Amino acid sequence: RVRFVEQNFFVSDIREATVMLIYLFPDINIRLRAKFLDEMRPGSRLVSNAFDMGDWGPDATSNVLAQRVYLWVIPANASGTWTWKAPGKAGGVHTLEIDQRYQQIRGTLRRGSVKAELAEASLAGDRIAFAIEEQAGGVKARREFAGTVRGDAITGTIVSRQGARAQGSRWRAVRDPSTRRPVETGYQNADLLWH
Repeated sequence: RVRFVEQNFFVSDIREATVMLIYLFPDINIRLRAKFLDEMRPGSRLVSNAFDMGDWGPDATSNVLAQRVYLWVIPANASGTWTWKAPGKAGGVHTLEIDQRYQQIRGTLRRGSVKAELAEASLAGDRIAFAIEEQAGGVKARREFAGTVRGDAITGTIVSRQGARAQGSRWRAVRDPSTRRPVETGYQNADLLWH
């Protein structure tokens, strides 16, 4: 299942690659970064021997003998404005705003006039997860969202917890394509820093 091809890396189509091993200097890695993010499918793995990707932090690192090895999992682009209508009369429209820089995400979820910051937000390949904590009738409530990003749709599950009670449901959000942003340039509010 391994194929060796001698081509110009900058013009080669790498869409079929699910694992990419590179040993290139940092300036070349940075020039190729957008290509990896655009052409490799979410969840594909990128491994670099000795050299990093600049401000794109790795998902994992390891030392092999005297060399540093870096691993990145290609993230889906989850940036933008997502909406869905919850079932039932009281469900209402949910609006999810996601800012993304590489595999890091943050954002807010709004339901009617209630707006909450995403907690424990994570993106691993095409898998997205976050939680919302709010007060409902004087009792702390938590909703845990998990899903899969596929193009302009997220499908997944919600676990709602209130006290000792937990209830599961499904959700499907659709993104306004005009709100999608490149993951390299990141967040829309430049005054907010990523950590």
